[in-house]
Amino acid sequence: MTIHFGAQRVHSAKLYQLFADINNIAAVEAPGTTVEGMLLFPVVNNSIRLDYHIHGHSVRIDTVDLAKPWLDIRNELNELLAST
Repeated sequence: MTIHFGAQRVHSAKLYQLFADINNIAAVEAPGTTVEGMLLFPVVNNSIRLDYHIHGHSVRIDTVDLAKPWLDIRNELNELLAST
């Protein structure tokens, strides 16, 4: 995340890379299907849960608090995967 004019924003390069990967998978490996992608970051100051729809594909940006006990981290990751 970066701060731009006082607002937090996702690094555009990371989002563009994910979108390029999603497009390649949709075109080559799974033509005619909807492909989803997720950027996962560690929590720094606050948790983030963002959902976007870009050109028919779902993109999520989430954070996980790595300071939690391992079982809590595992449960949070499982919940993120289950909600896709």
